[in-house]
Amino acid sequence: MTLRFSRYFAVILFSLSISSAVLAQYGRNILDDASLQRLGLEKKWSTQLPIGVTGAKLSSLSHTIDADDMQTVYEVSYLGRSTMFSSRDLNPFGKPLGAEGAKTKAEQFVARLDQTKEEPKLTEHQVPKVLLLAQSTSGTLNAIDGQTGRKLWTQLPGQPFHPSQKASADGKYVATINGLTLYVLHRENGELVWKRNLSSAPSAGAVIGEGHIYAPLMNGVIEIYDLTDSTKPVGRFQSFGQIFANPTITEATVTWPTNRGFVYAGNSFDDKFRYRIEATGEVIAPTTHLAPSLNFFATTSGYAYGIYQRDGRIEWRRSFGEPIVDSIPAIGNTAYIILQRGGMHAVDAYTGEEKWYVPGVRQFLAASAEHVYVLDDRHRLLKLEQVSGAIEAQLSVRDFDYFYSNYESDRIILGTKSGVLYVLQEQGKDFPMVHIPLKTGEEEPATPEETEDKKPETPMEETKPASNDPFGGGDNPFGGSDPFGGGGGKDDADNSGGSDPFGGGSNPFGGGSNPFGGGDGGAMDNPFGN
Repeated sequence: MTLRFSRYFAVILFSLSISSAVLAQYGRNILDDASLQRLGLEKKWSTQLPIGVTGAKLSSLSHTIDADDMQTVYEVSYLGRSTMFSSRDLNPFGKPLGAEGAKTKAEQFVARLDQTKEEPKLTEHQVPKVLLLAQSTSGTLNAIDGQTGRKLWTQLPGQPFHPSQKASADGKYVATINGLTLYVLHRENGELVWKRNLSSAPSAGAVIGEGHIYAPLMNGVIEIYDLTDSTKPVGRFQSFGQIFANPTITEATVTWPTNRGFVYAGNSFDDKFRYRIEATGEVIAPTTHLAPSLNFFATTSGYAYGIYQRDGRIEWRRSFGEPIVDSIPAIGNTAYIILQRGGMHAVDAYTGEEKWYVPGVRQFLAASAEHVYVLDDRHRLLKLEQVSGAIEAQLSVRDFDYFYSNYESDRIILGTKSGVLYVLQEQGKDFPMVHIPLKTGEEEPATPEETEDKKPETPMEETKPASNDPFGGGDNPFGGSDPFGGGGGKDDADNSGGSDPFGGGSNPFGGGSNPFGGGDGGAMDNPFGN
């Protein structure tokens, strides 16, 4: 069954027709080739999204890398030019070449070159599928090929202008919430697989685990659905307080914070609860993960935590003296901690030890093998040297008000709330540097036992590794009604609602939590509560 929205079809066509004019208006004078070259960057692609009727805005962006569906590309470099041979190229019979066929074609091409001028260089690349899901305030959901910028499909799940939460995807499906209904779509074409009403108001976007979907509700419940069979009984995780941050999914766990200062974890492949951690202060932003074993989160009291994802044991905890309201990206062996008032600390991801500090930083954007790209409080894109944090180059990006914190690859993603998107890459880096591991099925087996190289040096009294029962009594942490009546109260009301990463007022880059699951900055009232 295909989702249709004929009332908006003409408007979408009109949006596409004016895309060139919009691109000319936003950013063309700033993101010219000469300006980007000063940062060692180049434009990978740009596009104008059909986000719906006049007045609609881009509300959330998801960046999904499907590491299970890889293509092998052989690159032949010769006399300053590159020729590519992909495993997905077709042979004379219309069938994919495959990795061996692509390699054979590349070697045959090399053999035909005049190697007296220069010796050709043959390089193998493993390239995953990259999907961008752009959700608008009108309810329109756009799927874009993250490598090329090609629009894959546009759908309107649910009712126009009903609150839509951030979408998520795996290799086959896309999950999104519109109003009180959860929709599951085919990733390839956006067609509806199934839909189901939630038992209560959603508070953030649903995430897809191994065969299950986890949907957070305002009353502190995570509802669990079978990904392929919506008729199966619904499981649930119960937590204390309200959930305003998107859950974080890994090979082993699904984790989520509440506004009562707790971080919860359950299995990402079934409905078994794992542990609860009590933090020092409220946790606003989504947790983050560094494969294979560490999770990170921060509190409004200024504490950052690195925990062991299996059982919640604390690897390290550190106070930074100022509120932290953004997620903590961890790439390689470095975690990046951005303070609410500005400034970014780079610390050792395994110990919390300080590496360097750069003042004025408002948002993490991306990291490559040698550089870190951030947004500062003067609306500049800064290029930092990864080892020392030294500023190597800068570029004003005042014409843009939409920035995505990319924890998954080295691509820099920015645009406008009107639907313009740019993807930037380092010069000559045609293939993304991916920060997530390839799935082998061996990284995180279900058993909770594992030999550790590191142990927490000092146990923290107020961040106790949780027992299996999040409420301290009984054998079943999920059963029965919600004993907290939705975990409301004045504190919940005061903190009910996320923040928009682009901020209101004169500074569209102001601090705030990241509604995109990737640690986006900004602080504008968000009607979706993400």
